[in-house]
Amino acid sequence: MAIGYENGDLSAMMWWCKVYDNCTDSSMVASAVRDSSTGFDLVYYGTSSNGTSKVRDTSTVLLNANAYTATATSWYHAAKKSGRESATSRYGNPISVPVDIFAGMSEPSGGVAQAIYDASFSLVGVVVIRYNFGDLSLELQTRSPSATSKSSTVQKFGEVLASSDLVVNSRSSEGLSTFLNVTTSGMGNVASYATSLFQTNLDLSTSQNQTEISGLDLQCTDLLAHGPWNIHLF
Repeated sequence: MAIGYENGDLSAMMWWCKVYDNCTDSSMVASAVRDSSTGFDLVYYGTSSNGTSKVRDTSTVLLNANAYTATATSWYHAAKKSGRESATSRYGNPISVPVDIFAGMSEPSGGVAQAIYDASFSLVGVVVIRYNFGDLSLELQTRSPSATSKSSTVQKFGEVLASSDLVVNSRSSEGLSTFLNVTTSGMGNVASYATSLFQTNLDLSTSQNQTEISGLDLQCTDLLAHGPWNIHLF
C-alpha cells in the first residue's frame, strides 16, 4: 500500500518478500519513502516495531530505486483524471491500476487507486494498493502437468504477468526491470486472440469473467494450442 502526494513524495509499506527476489525473511515488512530526506530517491527501508505499529528504520536501507516522482506514475495520473465520486465528495472514483513494474520491484503488479481531496476539494494525493503476480507464478508451477510443460499468464498483447518457470521479466545492465513478451517467442497469436476478445466483448475487463466461448475463441485457442505455451488470459 502506498500514498503518493502532489509534491511527488511517496510513502509505502509492504511485505518485502513480495517485491524483492533475494528476500530471506518472509515476515519482513519494508517501508518505501521518497521525500527530501532521501534526496528525492525512492528508498526501501527495514522497519522496527512501535507498539502494534511498524515504523521506518532509517539505519536499515534495503534498496535505493533512484530518482522517483509519484506524480509521474501511470496510477497517479489515472486516479487524478478519474474525477470525484460526487460534487461534494472528498474521494475520487476508484480506478484499476495499469499493470507495470513498480520502481525497485522485480515482478509486474497491478492494483487499485483512489484520489483524496482536502476540504477545499484540492487534490492531496492518491492512495494505491498494489499486488504482484509472484504467487500466481508459484500456483502455475505447482499445477504444471509435467516438468517439460510451461504455463504463463499474459496481458492482451503478450506481456508475461506470471510463469510456471518463475521468469517474468528481464533486467537491463542498469538493473531496470522490463516485461518479457511471449510474442518475441513466436507467439504472435496471443495478440490476435486477446484482440478478438477485446473486440467481441468491447472491454477486456468484461471478457475476463465470460463463461461462454464463441467459435472464434475456439479457433484462436486451437492456434495457441500448437505453440510451446499454455496461455491463460484474464
